[in-house]
Amino acid sequence: MKKILLTTTLLLLSIVIYSQTEAQLITKANSGDIESQYMLGLRYYNGEKAEQDFNKAYKWLKKAADQDYTKAQYYLALCYEYGLGTKGNILMAIEYAKLASKKDYADAQIYLAHCYEEGKGVIQDYSKAFELFKKATTKNNPEAQYFLAICYYYGEGVSINYPEAFSWFYKAAQGGIIEAQYAIAGCYESGTGTEQNFDNAFKWYKIAADSNYAEAQYKIGKLYKDGKGTKKDIKKALKYFSLADEQNIPSAQYNIAVCYLNGDGVKANMNKAYTFFSKAAMNNHPNAQFNLAVCYEGGYGTNKNAKKAFKWFRRAAENNISDAQFQIAEYYNNGINTSKDTKKALIWYQKAAENNHTQSQLKIAIFYYYGKGLKTNYKKAAFWTEKAMKNGSKKAKQFWKDNNLRKYI
Repeated sequence: MKKILLTTTLLLLSIVIYSQTEAQLITKANSGDIESQYMLGLRYYNGEKAEQDFNKAYKWLKKAADQDYTKAQYYLALCYEYGLGTKGNILMAIEYAKLASKKDYADAQIYLAHCYEEGKGVIQDYSKAFELFKKATTKNNPEAQYFLAICYYYGEGVSINYPEAFSWFYKAAQGGIIEAQYAIAGCYESGTGTEQNFDNAFKWYKIAADSNYAEAQYKIGKLYKDGKGTKKDIKKALKYFSLADEQNIPSAQYNIAVCYLNGDGVKANMNKAYTFFSKAAMNNHPNAQFNLAVCYEGGYGTNKNAKKAFKWFRRAAENNISDAQFQIAEYYNNGINTSKDTKKALIWYQKAAENNHTQSQLKIAIFYYYGKGLKTNYKKAAFWTEKAMKNGSKKAKQFWKDNNLRKYI
């Protein structure tokens, strides 16, 4: 009962202080009232009910912090880190954050945990970061719950534990952390740490998407497009892809392009497909880069441009798209859109073959068999021919038979 009365009294006191004018707070702060010093410093820090002034914020926060006022110690740490009203000093920031952390102030514990994660002002120590995040969760802090989940998910300072990560993501999601809502949706979608459930994935992606979280908008679009967790609806898919496109999400841009390419939910339009492939490609989407190259090569939705076709096939190849790697190899092998170069052709055929590209596997086999650009090696010729055969290549099967490659296995 005493604890309830004390809490109510402190709350009423805070309301009274918050409602006071700047002049009233200054009078009380000058008389040594710690709460007023903190509130005045906070007003100057945030620019709330007073003009933002970091010099004044630092002055009053320091007065309160040096009298062991926990919240002031935390904000003073931020002043020292970012050089607000004082010279930046990460060591002083750590010192004041530690003072607040020892009194179980969750924001300070989270701040310190990030410092240990990054090795900022302290020796990098993921275990200490984990422990601080864990301590902060005892105050039911959603932000701390989210970061603790991240630790369990990626094994930072603790062994990977997906069910535990899911549990903390869920708590943080319920606490309104958008990133946690997105993460919990991803867990349901992939069945990580919990049973796969597309209905729940849709539910949580939708919550995050409706808070304008771009990646979630793309995911909702994808679920509508695939009919997972909801009824298939291409128009709604395009609506959410468009929202994500406004925030420059390349996967959304790519999916819009594919819809225009195939006439899926919209009238087929190669000009628009080209436009969205371009946007996604510029944002380093590998498949969009490949498709943009195809557009330039064939003049689809734009003018033919051999140089740009080569450029974007090369970009996609560097991003490990096997079809692009094969295409670049073909260019070098045949001297198309570039100088003929057998060695470079071999490099790209090899990369594509290792990515299980059937045509490239047969090409490499032929190169090894005839010693084209490298030393003849019948064993490697047989090895890559067999790979291509397993991928269903009839040409590889014929090459195997014609050259009796079985004897080299």
